[in-house]
Amino acid sequence: PTYDPQLADYKIALAAYEVEKAKYATAWKVTVKQYEATWKVILDKYQADRKLLVEQYQIAMDKYQAAWKILNEQYQAARNANHAKREAVNATFQIAVVRAQAAFKTATAVAVTADQKTAAVTARNVAISAATSARKVALDALGAAVARPAKPTSPGKLILPVRPIQPVAPIKPVAPIKPVAPIKPATSAKSTTSLKS
Repeated sequence: PTYDPQLADYKIALAAYEVEKAKYATAWKVTVKQYEATWKVILDKYQADRKLLVEQYQIAMDKYQAAWKILNEQYQAARNANHAKREAVNATFQIAVVRAQAAFKTATAVAVTADQKTAAVTARNVAISAATSARKVALDALGAAVARPAKPTSPGKLILPVRPIQPVAPIKPVAPIKPVAPIKPATSAKSTTSLKS
């Protein structure tokens, strides 16, 4: 085939190549943008879910700690009140015992007969026994010691979502092949000589 038809075919092929090249470049850009957009959506969702989970956990932990603090404060107040009442009962008992002992000493100091001394001992014992009984009744009325409160249910350990794995990047397809230009034939030596003559 002669050069001119080959050149015409080459120009047509080159124009088609340029069109395919532009299509290829555009398609690749679209593919890359779609990939990046998909990954961004996945990553944004992960970060939003993680942030929400941390915020919800913090709210639950604050609520738990506040509830536990209130329970402890109530326990301490009840314990202190119970302790103060028990101390008052014991103080009343001690006063009664001291008075019985003082009355006993006074009675024995002036007692002359054995009957008087026996009466002083009996009076002391009766007074102490009455004070002991009164103390027991008063302590029983207070009930058992204040029990420690049970801890409210803890939110537990924060478990964060696993960071997503980035999808495999798209593989760039093979680019269109540029056509090869035809080789222009060389001018023959004979033709050159005739031209010179």
